[in-house]
Amino acid sequence: QQSYEGIVIVGWHHIQSRNERIELLQKVLNSISSKPRLSILAASNLAQILDAARNNVCTIGSSLPVAWARSYKAMNLRFCSHTGSKEGQSIDSTEGYIDLSNEKYCRDA
Repeated sequence: QQSYEGIVIVGWHHIQSRNERIELLQKVLNSISSKPRLSILAASNLAQILDAARNNVCTIGSSLPVAWARSYKAMNLRFCSHTGSKEGQSIDSTEGYIDLSNEKYCRDA
C-alpha cells in the first residue's frame, strides 16, 4: 500500500451539506492507513474553517479575511476560555470578527 505525505481536497467548500463535508474528511482519513496531512484549498465561511480544524485538517485556505476586510471587519478568533466568557467564544465577537467601523476602534490607543 502506498504512503502519502499529504492530501489536498479541492472544491470542499462547494459541498452544501455540512454533514457531507465532514463525512468526506472522515472517509479520506479512514481510507488511507498512513494518516496523511489534509489540506483544504478554500473554506468560504467560519463554520467551514472550524469544521475543518475539528476534523484534523492541517492547512486551511480561505479568502474570508479579505472579504471581511473589505467591509471593515477583522478576523478575531480566540481558542481559549476567559473568565466571564463562554468557553470557545471570542470576548469581542461570536461571529469570528470584530467590526472595525465601530467607533471604539476609530483610533489607536
